[in-house]
Amino acid sequence: MPVPRALAWGTALLVAAKCLLLMGVELGKDEAAYWYWARYHLDASYAFVMLAVIRLADVLWAGNDMALRLPFIVAGAGSAWLMNAACEKTDLTTTDRLAAVLAFVTCHWAWHTGSFLHPDGVLVPLWLATLAAADRAWRSQQDHHWLLTGILGGLVALSKYTGCVLMAGLLLALTLRGRQGFRGLLWTGIPCAIVASPLIWALWGLDFHLPFTLGSLSQVAASDPVWWRAGLFLLAPLLYLSPPLLWLLYSGLYRGWQERREQGVDLVLIPALVLLATFGVFALVNGQVKGNWVLPGLLGIWPLAFHGLHQRRFHRIWWAGLLVLGIGMTAVPALTLRWPTLAQQLVDSAPAAVDATYPAIVSPTDLPREPTFSWTERVCEYHGWADFGQDLSQRLQHDMGRADRVHSAEYGLGYGLGRYLPDAPRVTITDDARFAHIADASLGDASIYVTRSGGAIPSAALARQPRQIDTMVRQAPGCGPVGYDVYLLSGHAASADNTTESR
Repeated sequence: MPVPRALAWGTALLVAAKCLLLMGVELGKDEAAYWYWARYHLDASYAFVMLAVIRLADVLWAGNDMALRLPFIVAGAGSAWLMNAACEKTDLTTTDRLAAVLAFVTCHWAWHTGSFLHPDGVLVPLWLATLAAADRAWRSQQDHHWLLTGILGGLVALSKYTGCVLMAGLLLALTLRGRQGFRGLLWTGIPCAIVASPLIWALWGLDFHLPFTLGSLSQVAASDPVWWRAGLFLLAPLLYLSPPLLWLLYSGLYRGWQERREQGVDLVLIPALVLLATFGVFALVNGQVKGNWVLPGLLGIWPLAFHGLHQRRFHRIWWAGLLVLGIGMTAVPALTLRWPTLAQQLVDSAPAAVDATYPAIVSPTDLPREPTFSWTERVCEYHGWADFGQDLSQRLQHDMGRADRVHSAEYGLGYGLGRYLPDAPRVTITDDARFAHIADASLGDASIYVTRSGGAIPSAALARQPRQIDTMVRQAPGCGPVGYDVYLLSGHAASADNTTESR
C-alpha cells in the first residue's frame, strides 16, 4: 500500500479510536478552566490560539464536550501528517519514517495533547508547520516563504509561553547566520512580532503578573540538591515518552549538534537547545520540573533521531520496543480515563504505594488548591460532574433558588461546577493568582462556596458569613464517592484578595 494511502487510513483509525475513547469522559480540571477562560474572558494573555479554538467550538455546539475536543483531535491527526512530511524531507527511508510517525502518534504526550483541551494541542502542529515553512524559505530564499514563517511563528507565540521561547530560538538561529540570514531574520521577525503583539499588549495590561504566577507550577524539587534536579529534568519526559524513544531523541540532539553546519539543521537544533536551556534553568534554580515542557523543542530533531534506525544492530528490537512500550504507556491512561473501573483494578493488582505517588508530581504549593491524592482520584476527576451538577442544582433550589456564582479555592471544582451546573454560574477562584484576572470578584450576586469535605475556608469567604447548607457527593461507576461541603454566602463579594490591578 502506498505511504500516503496508508497514512490516510491510519489517520482515520486514529481519529475514530480517540472519539470512541473520549465518549463519556467529561472535562478534566484544566480543560474546565480553559473552557471557562475562553467563554467568559477570551484574551491573549495565555494560550490565545487554544482559547480561541475552544470559544469557536463552544459557540458552534454549546454544551457538548466532544465538540470542544474535536478540533484538537483533528489537529493531532494533522500533526502526524506534518511529522511524516518532515521525515520525508530529511530523506528517511520508508521503514524509518514509518517508525518515526508511529512512535510519534502512539506516545502518550502526542495522544493526550491531541485528544484533550491542551495548549500543546495547537502548539505542536503550528510549530511543525513553522519549521517546514522555515526550511522551505531557506532553500528557496523567497521573501513570501519567510513571511509565512513569521506569521506561523507569531501564532506559535500565541499558543503558549513555550512558543515564545521556540521562536526566540529560531530567530537566534537566523541571527547566528550573520549576513546570510539577515533577510530571513527581517522577513520572519517583523510579521512574527506583529502577529504576537496581542500577547504583549494583554500582559502589559495585567502588569505581567500572569507569567510570574506560574513560578510554583511543578516546583517538585525545590528542596532537593542541584544534581538531583538535573537528573529529574533529564528523566521527567519519561512520564510522556517511552525510554527507548527518549533515548533516540537525546541521540537526535547529539546528531544535530554534529551536523549543525549542514543546510537547515541549525533551524531545528537551536530552538531545541534554547528551550532545553530555558527550562533547565527553571529546574536547577527553582526546582520546577515537568517533562512535557521541553518536548515541543524535540519535534524538530525527531527525524534526525530516527535517521538510519534500520541499520542499527537489533533494529527489530528497537522497533518492537518503541511500538509496544509506546502503545502500552498510551493505552493505560486512555483506557482508564474511559473506564475508571479498570484503573481501580490496575491499582488493586499493584503495590498500594503506587497509587499514592501522584502528589510527587505536584508542587507542595499547588497541591492544596486541588486536593487529589492518588492516580485513581486523578482519573475520576473526569467523571461524575454532570450528575453532581444536577444534584447540587436541585439542592440549592430549596435555599436560594439558584446560584449565580460559585466560589472555591480549588480550580477544578470551581470551574467544573461552572461547566456542569445547569444554571451556568460565574466562578471565582480564591487565593490563586493564576485566575485573579478572570475572577469577576467585584460582582455581588447569589453565591455559594464549595470545598472538598474538611477543606479550610479562606478569609475572603469567611467575610461573607458562610452557612453550611449540605454535604454533597460526586461519584461515578468505578470511582469512589468524594464529598463536598456547600456553603451559602451572604453579603457582597469582597475581592481584595482576588483582583489584580491593571495598567
